[in-house]
Amino acid sequence: MPSVKELEAFMAVLEAGSFEGAARRLNATPPAVSKRISELESELGVRLFERTTRSCHMTLRGRALVPFAQRVLTDIGEIRRTVGERSSLTGHIRLGLPETLAYSLLPERSDYPSAMCARSGTASWILPASWGPCSIRI
Repeated sequence: MPSVKELEAFMAVLEAGSFEGAARRLNATPPAVSKRISELESELGVRLFERTTRSCHMTLRGRALVPFAQRVLTDIGEIRRTVGERSSLTGHIRLGLPETLAYSLLPERSDYPSAMCARSGTASWILPASWGPCSIRI
């Protein structure tokens, strides 16, 4: 199965018109880009580019791959935007701590006005999920 890095290299070569230009776009070396393209070609069993020492041209099979690569990379970008953003996660995290620990370990509530605090015997904070993963060692 083609990897995201291979498809990114493929599209970068297409857009830049050369392996060297693609390498600059990807902050990689031309041999690294060439290797990714070679691996992609090997996995698919077709040549995607005709290469010479001075230029590269896309083959018909390479042109056929373009819409699929664009779709996959667009979907990957959407996954990163939707799932990767903290603001896209909603809900609450409930922590039950002795009051002294709550006040010494948790940040000031004024720093996070959307945090709610409810008390019953021990301090119980309801934290917004946008704070992301929490780790508290006691």
